[in-house]
Amino acid sequence: MTVTRRHLPLLVLLAACSPLLLACGTTGSDSSDDTAASAATDSSGTSTPETTESVTSAPSDTLAAPATDPADTAPTATAAPDTSPLQIGITYISNEQTSSELGAESVAINQKSIVQGLVAGINADGGLNGRQLETVEYEWDSSSDDWSLDASAACAMFTQDNDVSIVLDTAFGTVGGFRSCLEDAGVASIQTLSEGSAASSAAATLHANPSSMTVDRAYVSVLDGLTGTDYLTADNQMGVIVENCPDNVTAYDETIKPLITSLGLKEPIDASVDCATGFAAATAASAAVNNAVLKFNDAGVDRVMFIGDNEYILLLFFSGAASSQAYTPGYLLSSNAQPNAMLTSLAVDQQPQMHGVGNQPFNDIDSAELSAVDQRCVELASAGGVNPVTYGDKGLLVFECAPFLLLEAALQATNGSAIATDLAEAISALDTTYVGPGIVEGATRFSDTDRDGPAMVRVFEFDDSCSCLQYTGEPVPA
Repeated sequence: MTVTRRHLPLLVLLAACSPLLLACGTTGSDSSDDTAASAATDSSGTSTPETTESVTSAPSDTLAAPATDPADTAPTATAAPDTSPLQIGITYISNEQTSSELGAESVAINQKSIVQGLVAGINADGGLNGRQLETVEYEWDSSSDDWSLDASAACAMFTQDNDVSIVLDTAFGTVGGFRSCLEDAGVASIQTLSEGSAASSAAATLHANPSSMTVDRAYVSVLDGLTGTDYLTADNQMGVIVENCPDNVTAYDETIKPLITSLGLKEPIDASVDCATGFAAATAASAAVNNAVLKFNDAGVDRVMFIGDNEYILLLFFSGAASSQAYTPGYLLSSNAQPNAMLTSLAVDQQPQMHGVGNQPFNDIDSAELSAVDQRCVELASAGGVNPVTYGDKGLLVFECAPFLLLEAALQATNGSAIATDLAEAISALDTTYVGPGIVEGATRFSDTDRDGPAMVRVFEFDDSCSCLQYTGEPVPA
């Protein structure tokens, strides 16, 4: 099986090595917020895993002005826009070497090729708001055993070895304290994964996320949407598995569990798995999920929800164990479960139970169409020599493209200034005006406290007529 969806190089590994690969996941959890932060202040150096640093510069004859420090004084409203070259940090998942060593099939288009194609296409198109991009790239092999160490190495690359004011992050998010480390160093980030709880998201004032919602919003949307369709009622018994990371626990205890009560639902039966910190967490997670299957089945649980960054792996583990016991509860999923990509990995008796509420069409269903802003991403990548062909290619492209277009909108608002605080303030001021790729209706909302952008969600479910997942409801606010 080869999957080229979004952040799913993991699933290539899933077929090639062990079925117990929670820690292969490319999202992870923020189990050690301070670990990476220490890397930015430890001048003595840290032992780090192998990394790749790549600097991509536009040809000299295309540069609009001599290079200057991007952290210069912000231009005034009447000044000419800053069109000097802009150095940015970029992270992406790159598990191809590990996959190859395990005998998995390689893919033609991956996160690295798309990112580099977008940069080339953007520069050929005149840059972002006239600024040619120069990149410092960190390739993360998420099959490593210590994600905090990886996050520390990535943060050190951007804050110590180089001087970037903005990082476009499609690899870490809050994993290993990466976002906190950048924040402590005064570096802005636009991330697409692992947004954390509403509280931690609001506290990270130098970041924004155009693609993913907080844990609170994602699973509140699932509960609201599926009670609205009567797939989840007071007659059902919920079972909830929480990935035991601080943000997940906070969101569950303070937001999600109280909502379950207020909706008039039965008190859920809880279970947990350890917070994933690396590849080696897989075996323990599988055992914990197997125990949860036995517990839920004995207690008559007929609706199951997974709360965590590795929702898709928890779904895979749980459904496999449930199928072996002829246990077929209904699943309450978010886009984090990557349901469309996961569908064929589930046993046939488990597939019809897939229901959910999501904000990412290419992740949720098998019939998403490119919007106008999605098509712009395709054009930029094509100009850079990367041509997405398959459905999975297009889904991965819009995911990788989102941070570039949000940065462009911010630079337009700052007159080209890339000072971290200027960028953060500009994004907060966008309100609902920014149209983003890869999300329902392209709808966003940003503010001083709302930094997770997606604004709309839709209900999806398994359709027997096509044995596929389809949206069944109209877009509604998340």
